[in-house]
Amino acid sequence: MRYEHTPTPSRWIVLLLAALACPPANLATSSEPEQALAAIDDCLAASPPAWPQGWQSEYVNAIRDALRGHEAPADYTLRLDALREGFPLYWQDVTTNGDRPLFELQCAEIKWYARHLVSSPLPAEDDRHAIRKQMKDLWHTAADSLIAQFPFPDPNMVCKARADHLHDCLRWVDAPLKPIFRQPFAAEQINRIREGWHELRYARVDLMRQLGGEDVFLALRPREAAPSDHPHYLLTYRSLEQLESFIWTVVTRPPEDYLKAQQNYWKARHSLPGPRSSGSQQSARGISLRPNT
Repeated sequence: MRYEHTPTPSRWIVLLLAALACPPANLATSSEPEQALAAIDDCLAASPPAWPQGWQSEYVNAIRDALRGHEAPADYTLRLDALREGFPLYWQDVTTNGDRPLFELQCAEIKWYARHLVSSPLPAEDDRHAIRKQMKDLWHTAADSLIAQFPFPDPNMVCKARADHLHDCLRWVDAPLKPIFRQPFAAEQINRIREGWHELRYARVDLMRQLGGEDVFLALRPREAAPSDHPHYLLTYRSLEQLESFIWTVVTRPPEDYLKAQQNYWKARHSLPGPRSSGSQQSARGISLRPNT
C-alpha cells in the first residue's frame, strides 16, 4: 500500500515562517537604493531647498531614475554608500531658487553623477593614494607658476589659498560621488592639464583686473583682514578653480541630457554657447557656469 505524506498545518506554518525569515537575495537587496534615496530625502529636509512644492520629489525621482536599469555589481552596496555619504557634501554647495531651467540643470547634473557612480569602477586605495599625490603636485606647480607670473603676490596668501582649495578638492577623493578625481590621471592627461594651466595665464590676468588691478594688489592690506578677503588669496583660489574646471574637460564628458539642460539654461539667459562648443564644455561643472555654487 502506498501512503501520501501530507504536511500537517503546523508544519506549513513552520515552513512559511522560515521562508519569511530568509527572503530571496534579490528581494533583500532591492530596498538598498530606496534606503539611499531616503537618506537623500532626509538631507533635503534638513536643509530645505528654495523650490516650489513638488520639485523636491521630482529631484529625488531623478536620482531614482539614474539608479534604475543598471545591474547591481558585486560592490553595489559600496556605491550606494558613496552616494549616501557624498550627497550632503555635494548638497551644501547647491544654490536653489525658483528658476526652473537651473533646477532642470541641477537634476541633470545629479543624474549624471549617480549614473556614473553605479556604472564605473570605484577607486581602490592605491588609486586614491595616486590621485592625491598627482593633485598635490599639480596644485603646487600651479601656485609656484602664479607667483612667477605676477610680481606682487604674498607667498603666504598663495600657500593658504592653495591649501584651502586643494583640501576642498581632496574631499571628493574619499567621497567619489563626482565623476572627477575617481581614477589616477594618465600621463597624457597630466600633460594636457599642465598645458591648460599655461593657456589660462591670460584668464588669470583678467581675473586680477576684475579684483581691482595692480593698484589694489600692491596696496598693503590690514593685518586683521580675513585671508579669504585678501586679493592675493582670491586671485589664487579662483585661479585654482579655473584649473579644477579645466580638469573636468580633460577627464570626463557630460552626457547629452546634461548638455541639453545646460543649453536650455543658457537660452533662458539670452546666451547660447552651443552644447558642444568650447565655452559650453568648460562650463560643464566648469569655468563659466557652476550650477551648484
